[in-house]
Amino acid sequence: MTDLISLATKLVQKFGINLLCNEGHDSFGSYIDIRPADLAVTEGFTIRVRVGWRSIESEFIPGNFAAKLIHSMGKASSEKRLLFRYILNTPKESANHIEMKINDLPVNPLEYSEWPENWTSLSLVIRKTPVAIDEADSEKIEEMIFTCGGQLLGLLLSILPFEEMELQDIPTGFPEGAKVRVEVNRYERNHLNRAACIEAHGTKCSICGFDFAEYYGEIGREYIHVHHIVPVSQLGENYIIDPVTDLRPICPNCHAMLHRKDPPYTLEKLQDIIDNLR
Repeated sequence: MTDLISLATKLVQKFGINLLCNEGHDSFGSYIDIRPADLAVTEGFTIRVRVGWRSIESEFIPGNFAAKLIHSMGKASSEKRLLFRYILNTPKESANHIEMKINDLPVNPLEYSEWPENWTSLSLVIRKTPVAIDEADSEKIEEMIFTCGGQLLGLLLSILPFEEMELQDIPTGFPEGAKVRVEVNRYERNHLNRAACIEAHGTKCSICGFDFAEYYGEIGREYIHVHHIVPVSQLGENYIIDPVTDLRPICPNCHAMLHRKDPPYTLEKLQDIIDNLR
């Protein structure tokens, strides 16, 4: 049985939005539903994740009255569509099969310049296969749900007009039962760029290699600072950040040392300083 509180908390830590998670059953078997809490069920969307015998699948399910939402996704800027491609291109542990249809027509999810302009419908499915699934290993199943469902959530958020949120005060107490709501506060900017950077580079410090999860266990999972290689103050107003090349995961200690001067030290320079002291 999946720990919904744990799953929801991990997704909040990664994406920084309010989420509801629950589980259900239908004629096809059991599933986990993940959806933004700040959108009405009928006007928003659900990500439905199913774990099969040798595969795991996450599917975008729009609400019955989500036409306005889907239309707004079709109007996503080039920057947002580029972020969609970055998230889709980040390496995954197992092969992905992506099915995307816009207005009931198959499209290449990587060739966003060829997408139709006016969206009336959207179908998006991510399937990972083959995967080794041990039904007795609930932690492994939860991890697969987090990875597959989280990738689809990141793709959708990248082209949605969401206000970004800040992870500051995650509640420590949750109601009992299958449904979980996790709330966060406003975020300064570009939380999805952070998520894409972590997808590409992991959560170990790019300079010293420190891993919070290895040292602190579960409470350190997904925790890391993200450093702008070119300071934000030096970026032009219309600059489009590439989260893979412009950002790096850095531990707080190394991050503080990078900013001991202005402009900051480069990652290579700080690495040289550390190496010369050893």
